[in-house]
Amino acid sequence: AWTATGFGAIRGTPAVAPDGTIYFGTDAGELVSLDSTGRERYRLRAERDVTGSPAIGPDGDVLWGSLDSQLRRSAGDGTGIWSVTLDGPIASAPAISADGATVFVGAGSSIVAVARDSGAVRWRVGAGAPVTVTPAIGPDGTVFAGADNGTFFAIRPDGSARWQAQTGGTIRSSAAVSGDGNVYFGSGDAIVYAYSPDGQRLSTYRALDAVHGAAAIDSAGTVYLGSRDNRLYAFRENARTFAQSPADRLGGDLVREPATGRVFVIVAGRRRHIPDPITQLILGLVGPQPLTLNGAEANRYPEGAPLPALAEGRLVGTSNGPLYVLRSSKRVWIRSLEEFAAGGFSWDALATTEDIVTRSIPLTIESGMLVKGGGDRVYLVEGNQRRWITSAEAFSARGYQWSQVHLVPESSLANLPEGASI
Repeated sequence: AWTATGFGAIRGTPAVAPDGTIYFGTDAGELVSLDSTGRERYRLRAERDVTGSPAIGPDGDVLWGSLDSQLRRSAGDGTGIWSVTLDGPIASAPAISADGATVFVGAGSSIVAVARDSGAVRWRVGAGAPVTVTPAIGPDGTVFAGADNGTFFAIRPDGSARWQAQTGGTIRSSAAVSGDGNVYFGSGDAIVYAYSPDGQRLSTYRALDAVHGAAAIDSAGTVYLGSRDNRLYAFRENARTFAQSPADRLGGDLVREPATGRVFVIVAGRRRHIPDPITQLILGLVGPQPLTLNGAEANRYPEGAPLPALAEGRLVGTSNGPLYVLRSSKRVWIRSLEEFAAGGFSWDALATTEDIVTRSIPLTIESGMLVKGGGDRVYLVEGNQRRWITSAEAFSARGYQWSQVHLVPESSLANLPEGASI
């Protein structure tokens, strides 16, 4: 153990590099670097207090701000790389995007995105009041930060607004984001807020005084925040995370709305109503009993468009052209206009379904068919094998048309061994 002294007041959390080097700011307007034994390496000067923590970049570089409105980038050895004057005092730590390309920081009354390589400002969003929190970054790159006017901002990586929410007090609590994109933060109105990635309020918890402590989440999903009421709060969101449909077909957990008894499947974060048991059977949405939603879960998974009702004899169209009729809970390909007319079908009865719905309806794959899973590759089925058609030229040379390609789930492709490419 060791103690290092003589730096002035230290208000921010030290940052520790992978090699054990320590960086922190002081009210004396300095960024200080120590080695892992506490020996001083160097000090870098700013014109005013360095109150926020520094952030360490993927190359061992250090990003740090100061109340002098400067955001600086320096190399691990203390060499300056760039500095940029932003919109006002920088009171908290910057945050770095997952790809290391962009630095996000609260500066004055703005949330600012800066290119890490050059210091060029990519975008700025005016908050209308000082921003003294460290921005949080969601799994999809959404940037979250609150301001002293009680407004909480969710900003897309390109700087456009995704959503915003209003609280009843100043926000000086840096947010934390869970693995599924839910965001948690406190406010001066003594409330802890939980929001879904698309801005649905999931829940609130009232403390006894302002909640200005930064939020933290552990591996079990427990959220921790400190408050001016001399308490540390730990709570776990009572909304379960359900298995969603994979990208290429419908599936995952089924959920039930308790008030109405309606059953849903979850697709891209939204619950979509299954209109009847026959549709459920045709789409293969069978298995365990549906799970009953509580109020927080209903907010986490807002209702989307209902699935189309399917039934024996229904005509099904697809985005790329093939037409099918449903027979014995499967889709049967109508190969030509002559076959369409001979079957007594009417164009008025045709409904185009989304690709994810089409793929979920079983199809008997036969030799000579063209099939496509969730990726870009199109295959010719020959015998019990699938052969990748490697280019548009090879596709056209054989006289194929896109309207002949059948959309299938990846599991159907996996059941066919891959043969020689075409």
